[in-house]
Amino acid sequence: MNNNEKKKLVLFLAVAFGMVVVTNIFMFIGTRMGKDGTALVEAQMFYPACGVILGLLLFGDKEKKLPKAGFTVYLLCTVAVTITSILSVLLEESTIDYMAASLPKWVAYTDMIVMLFGAIMYILFWTCGKEKRKNAGLSRNNIALSVVLIAVFFVLFVIRVYSSCFISEFVLKEETGLFAQYNGMFLSLNTWFAIVFLAILFPVYAIMYFGEEYGWRYYLQPILQQKFGARLGVVLGGVIWGVWHAGLDFMYYSDDSGFQMTCMQIITCIALGIFFGYAYMKTKNIWVVVIMHFMNNNIIPVFGGQIQGNTYSWKNVIVYAVVSLLYVAFIFAPIFNAKKQDEVKIEEAA
Repeated sequence: MNNNEKKKLVLFLAVAFGMVVVTNIFMFIGTRMGKDGTALVEAQMFYPACGVILGLLLFGDKEKKLPKAGFTVYLLCTVAVTITSILSVLLEESTIDYMAASLPKWVAYTDMIVMLFGAIMYILFWTCGKEKRKNAGLSRNNIALSVVLIAVFFVLFVIRVYSSCFISEFVLKEETGLFAQYNGMFLSLNTWFAIVFLAILFPVYAIMYFGEEYGWRYYLQPILQQKFGARLGVVLGGVIWGVWHAGLDFMYYSDDSGFQMTCMQIITCIALGIFFGYAYMKTKNIWVVVIMHFMNNNIIPVFGGQIQGNTYSWKNVIVYAVVSLLYVAFIFAPIFNAKKQDEVKIEEAA
C-alpha cells in the first residue's frame, strides 16, 4: 500500500467512523429529549461512501477520469442530510403529512433531500460514460448473473423471515403471532403491490444504500481480502460493519436491550457481508449489493415489521444466528478459497 493508498484509508476511516461519533452524540441528546432519531440514522448511511469519494478526489490517480458531477451531488447530499439530521435534535419537532403518512417533519425533510439528490446522482452516474464508471467502480457488469443473484437473495430473505418466525413460535414456544401475520401478508396482493412500488422508488433512494455499499464492499472489502485472504477478509469486513452500527443498536433499534441488538447486528452484518461479498466478487457490480441492501432494509416494514425501539432477548440472538446460516453457507464457495494477496481475484478500489 503506497502513501496515497494509506492516506485514502485513513480518510475513509476518519469519515466513516468519525462522523458516526458525531451522529451518536446527537442521537444520545435526542433520545434524552424524546426526539425521533430516524434522520440521524439516514445521515449515518452516507458517511462510508463519502470517505471513499473524498479519498478518490484528493489522493486518487489524477490521470483517471472520474464521475465528478455525480460525486459532487453525493457530497452535497451528505452535507444536507447531516445538517437536517442535527436540526432534528436542536429544533422543535412536529409532524406533517407526507407520502400518505404522518411523519416527524425533519424525517420528511431529510427524505425529500434524499429523493431529490438521489434522482440527480442516479442520472449522472448512468450518463457519465463507461470510462468514468469503470474508474469509479460503478460499471453495470454481468447483468444476467446480477439478476439471478438478486432473485436468490430475495428467496433467501423470505426463507430467513419464515424460519425465524417458525423457530420462535414452534420451537421456542413464543406467542409472537408473526408467523400468521407474515403468512397473511405474503399472500396479499397489497404486499406485492407495495414491493413493486419499492422497486419503482429504488433509483431515488439508492443513494443511501450506495452510501454503505460503496464504502464496505467496493472499498474496504478488497483491502481486507488482500491483507487477510478472501474468506477471512470478508468476515472481518462484516464485523467492522456490525460494530459501526453499535450506537444505533443501543439508542435507536432497541431502547432496553442494546447488548442483544449489537450481537444480532454483528451476526447479521457478518452473514449479509458474506453473501453481499460473494455477489460483488462474482459480478464486479456494486449496484447488485446496493439493490440487495435496499431490499433487506425495506421489505420487513412492508410485512409490518417494526425496526425502531424493539426489545430483544438472548433467545432472539440465537434465532438470528441460526437463520443467518443461510447466508453464512456461501463462505464455502470456491471464490473465497484465495489466501494470498496475489490470489484474491477482486476489483481493487481505484
